[in-house]
Amino acid sequence: MAKQCKFEHVVTLEETVSRFAAWRNKPVRARRIPDELWNAAVNLCGQHSICKVSRHLHLDYKALRSRCQSSEGRQGWQPFVELGALWPQSEVFVECDNGNRQRMRIHCKGPVATGVAGLVKSFFERQR
Repeated sequence: MAKQCKFEHVVTLEETVSRFAAWRNKPVRARRIPDELWNAAVNLCGQHSICKVSRHLHLDYKALRSRCQSSEGRQGWQPFVELGALWPQSEVFVECDNGNRQRMRIHCKGPVATGVAGLVKSFFERQR
């Protein structure tokens, strides 16, 4: 029996910018931004910083941040998910960027998978 894979289309920042522009350019439109557009903006904050998303979409930073925080509590969002050893044990190269201009690079040789996962987890958790 063959396994079926589902691929979800990940909406890009550029696509969302054009959706906001189309909504803003309507001759008759509601005064409030529709929930569907707010949800698209919040989803982008999982890939980009809130500052970048708010700038590109011309949204109030604090309003977007508030929506992101409320959606985190609703969905049980976790900033780090440990995937286990997905690479060969002989050599590991990991690059992390937390979206706040902080980066970490790890390059190790030998069986170090558990140590690397701990380092990456601590890098993202110290931002809280």
